[in-house]
Amino acid sequence: MATIYSTGPNENSSAAADDGTITSGPGHTATSWQNARAGTGLVVDDAISGDAHAYTGASSGAAGRGLRYECVRSFYHFDTSGTTACTAVTLDLMGLQGGAYNSGTLIVLKSDAFGHSDENALSTGDWDGIPGWSGSGGDNMTGATEYSTVNSSWASAGSYNTITLNSTAISDINSQDHFIIALVDYTYDYQATTPLASSGGNLIASNALDVSLGGYHNDFSTAARRPRLSLTIAAPSGYGNIVNTVVAASIGKVNTVATADIEKINTVD
Repeated sequence: MATIYSTGPNENSSAAADDGTITSGPGHTATSWQNARAGTGLVVDDAISGDAHAYTGASSGAAGRGLRYECVRSFYHFDTSGTTACTAVTLDLMGLQGGAYNSGTLIVLKSDAFGHSDENALSTGDWDGIPGWSGSGGDNMTGATEYSTVNSSWASAGSYNTITLNSTAISDINSQDHFIIALVDYTYDYQATTPLASSGGNLIASNALDVSLGGYHNDFSTAARRPRLSLTIAAPSGYGNIVNTVVAASIGKVNTVATADIEKINTVD
């Protein structure tokens, strides 16, 4: 099993940034859920070193007799430049101790955040970095590339939430140097449904709703709690015997030829 932790898109650049969140309508300032999803008053946080922070969020809050809205999405980059033989992969996100940020549903989507593939720091321009989604607050995200099914359960006692990624994600991991994902709330953000405590109720203060899922981010001091990919890598094929007392597992090439391309050495299988 191989492990890849989230990193900035270009660790050798001054523009490098870690994983992060973007909040629209922070503090419940969006006047409608459509405006919140389209992006208003956007705030980026890519230096999350503490443990109390959402990955996704969809909420409505009282504003006089009515409601205002806030939406949270998070974006992650993984360096997969050395990965070509992944056969299975999970995204592992550790929930928080104490039960905070543990309500809601989540889906993993393909993203072109961090400068829309230009390897920049996460910015407000990445809010709509979800290819296949129009960016309109009234449109759902059914055109986006889904990397997972909907996750509807959340461990919030300091243990990893393991989300299985699909064959599309595996293909992109094996073929691309930069694997970038977005986490969004499925029920309200993905489906463009206004977050209300009673779905058939009115847009009034007593019908406010706040759902969010969260955990640790890449800046947390303990690496074992950071977001990561856990990959199953296919066993190498090719010549698998001992050569001059060196076991096959320690041999990458013989006379510059990769072992995967070698069937025999001097007629010996």
